[in-house]
Amino acid sequence: MSEDYGAEVQTLKKHFPFDRLKADELTLLCKSGQVKDYSNDDVVFNEGDMGDYFCIILSGSIRISTVIPEVGEESLSILYEGDFFGEMALIDDAPRSAAAIAHTPTRLLIIQKDEFDRMVDHNNPAAYWILWGLAKKLSQRLRETDQRLKAILALIRRF
Repeated sequence: MSEDYGAEVQTLKKHFPFDRLKADELTLLCKSGQVKDYSNDDVVFNEGDMGDYFCIILSGSIRISTVIPEVGEESLSILYEGDFFGEMALIDDAPRSAAAIAHTPTRLLIIQKDEFDRMVDHNNPAAYWILWGLAKKLSQRLRETDQRLKAILALIRRF
């Protein structure tokens, strides 16, 4: 990885909410995190783990899944370059609600909660924009979950 984080900055600049940040703000975000590579089916974190970081996908894809008793792993979604996950760790101190597994070879930018908190504490405008983007994405995901739940309930009522 280059010292100036040019490739990472260019990747982030293409995706919401990072597309609204300046290059120097994106560089600071990259410097505050760690870039890590995962092979196919490597576990990033397990359901039930305590969360103290969130991840941004620089390349590849991540499968978000849960284990259903007597059924096995159920994929909830597949996330791609520019997507982020594990963001609830920035908000609460609860265990992870699902597992994150590399669906393909993947490169992640991992931001520790304490590093992100420092950005917020220093009134970094980029941190506030990222938080707003995370909140918007959480809202979108909750609406999608509501729609899935309605479909499941409708199906159950037919029986």
